[in-house]
Amino acid sequence: MLSNVENSLIDANSEFFELTKDEYFVIDSNNLSSINSKLYGFALFEGNLISNFNITEDMELNGVGTYVHVRKTLNNIEIYQDFNGSYGLFVFRKDNYFAISNSFTYLVEYLKDDYKLTLNKDFAASFFVSGLCSFIYSQTLVNEIEMMPRHYKLKIDLDTKTLVYDEIDYMEATLSIDSQEGIDTLDQWHENWVEFIRYLKSNTDYISVDLSGGFDSRIVFALVLSSNIDLNRIKVNSRTDNNGPHKEDYEIASSIAQSFGFNLNNNLHESVENFSQLSTIVNLSFYAKLGFHRQMYFKTNYPVNPSYKLNGSGGEAIRSYWNYSPEKFIEDSLKTANFYSSKLAETTEAMLRDTFKQIQEKHNISDSNSNILTSLLYKETRCRNHFGKSNTANYLTNRIEFQPLLDPLLHRLKLSTSICPDNNLLISVIFARYCPELLDFKFEGNRKIDDETIAYAKKINEKYPFNKKDMDLISEASNNRIFVPKTITPPDEKKKISIDFIKKYMMGIFLSDYFRELFEANFPKEIYSRIKVQMDLKTFFLPENVYSSMAMIKVIHDITSDETYETTFDWLDSIPLDRTGESAENNSVGGKLKKATDLVKFSLRYLRSRL
Repeated sequence: MLSNVENSLIDANSEFFELTKDEYFVIDSNNLSSINSKLYGFALFEGNLISNFNITEDMELNGVGTYVHVRKTLNNIEIYQDFNGSYGLFVFRKDNYFAISNSFTYLVEYLKDDYKLTLNKDFAASFFVSGLCSFIYSQTLVNEIEMMPRHYKLKIDLDTKTLVYDEIDYMEATLSIDSQEGIDTLDQWHENWVEFIRYLKSNTDYISVDLSGGFDSRIVFALVLSSNIDLNRIKVNSRTDNNGPHKEDYEIASSIAQSFGFNLNNNLHESVENFSQLSTIVNLSFYAKLGFHRQMYFKTNYPVNPSYKLNGSGGEAIRSYWNYSPEKFIEDSLKTANFYSSKLAETTEAMLRDTFKQIQEKHNISDSNSNILTSLLYKETRCRNHFGKSNTANYLTNRIEFQPLLDPLLHRLKLSTSICPDNNLLISVIFARYCPELLDFKFEGNRKIDDETIAYAKKINEKYPFNKKDMDLISEASNNRIFVPKTITPPDEKKKISIDFIKKYMMGIFLSDYFRELFEANFPKEIYSRIKVQMDLKTFFLPENVYSSMAMIKVIHDITSDETYETTFDWLDSIPLDRTGESAENNSVGGKLKKATDLVKFSLRYLRSRL
């Protein structure tokens, strides 16, 4: 029999339902009369932070934020998504029936009992080798469900119950940065964010901004400097560990902080509440990310007052990055595919070629092997599946994240000109125009912007001078409630659930006989062995393909099993870690973790035998 503590960690789902009951939807042909206008997520509009509590019927959002906006009129339902397509809009169509959701997992569960769904094994093959997240343009793990491109909006005619797609023209890459219109657009982008940052600081102290040694966080930091707020009354966040480049990042950030007279990593004195149920933590990530993102970054708590973070997400899309051809990208991906199994290579290549073809057609690129296509692949797939899905999951836990570098206004600008073909020209103009002092500090990893590019950026700014406004320093915040926080009813007893606990639990699921047998019945056996070896070598995070595998096995279970369950976590917890009829004690949480530990020890012995 499970103990009360174990039951409270696993069985109840009230926290998850309280947090998400109004956040996910399914709109289908049969429920149109019950649908009302609603904003899911948040948007920035005319200098204000907009949620479903303060949006008005006449607002036509401009793509800034993390949202899906459902607008119902007398004759139509229109469904919009933000510029990045962060949630994703997932569509199923069969004959005259359609169903739409802002969660892939939620839609699969909604449809599985009434419609035949099939596993998209080609997508699965590509997902095994795709880094942090999927790089496929519109396909999903289910053949019959499509993810709409980020620039699509959906329109439903209420009289005929028909669904059509329209494209939103964001006028991307249409303005030259060395033109008056281009500079005016850049200044408007800068002014919008400066005003919003000042508005934010006037109302809350729970603000953080990332600062590393790279390009992207420094561009956003330039906006924060321009806003003239008290940097010692917010948190300028820089990593203090020694993982990867973080040691150098922190050294560079420290130099910037010393020069501008503020402290790094100030404590915001946030009050946080721990989630008391493991199911809450797992479901919050899985319903936002599963099948598209390959790391869950589980949140074990939530700030009582919403926290607000500015970061440089998506910055690679406005500078020189992934500057190589589609053929080189495919070649590198096939190396990874062959590492797991030679059987993955052919389908991965076909999926990538299809994605590049779709991007080529969308952007009217004549050369099918142009480096531009690879950089656009980042913008069309990586940005939405990595940053977008992470933003969505964070929003559900009172963490509101802003990405100025994914603002559609900024993306109207071309990255370079015929005179200066360097794709780092745009960011050079930003630095030189708004905070040239930030160019005096080195960039991490010996990266740099060419001197000729910076010189040309300065010429542009001399031709079109920037008129800096005088602004009073903002230090004090008037209140801490500019956004309606998500709240849950506190349980009688709070228990802190550690990331290590979650990691061991997930290891136990992956290493179970049930999981392995179902996996190897559908995919080459060597893939499972490779992932298991990687699991032994990982320290903090589990290998990405643990979660890729869970997404695939979850879909296989959904489309082949008659079992019903409340949430994804309930399915996970139903997986038997032992099939020989062990005692209930060994199948409790503690028993599962013990089994996970034993299996890890076995895996380590396996690894040593292979070395």
